Amino acid sequence: SNDGSRCNSILPGLFDAPLSQRAPHHALDALAAQVPFPKRFGLPDEFAQVVKAVITCSYVNGENIRLDGAIRLSPR
Repeated sequence: SNDGSRCNSILPGLFDAPLSQRAPHHALDALAAQVPFPKRFGLPDEFAQVVKAVITCSYVNGENIRLDGAIRLSPR
């Protein structure tokens, strides 16, 4: 906008987080195997790297950034 505000969003896929760690290991392994590349859950540090890049590059504006290893989960 003209007031200097920027609006961006990060759309995370499957991430290693406390909630995901509650699931059975076989279920987590099956989900991770569906991620095209790399075949694993995202890491909190990787999310932080994208946040830092968006904040430090003032030309990024109006973007939705998928951070999901290219997985496309179907609706339930």
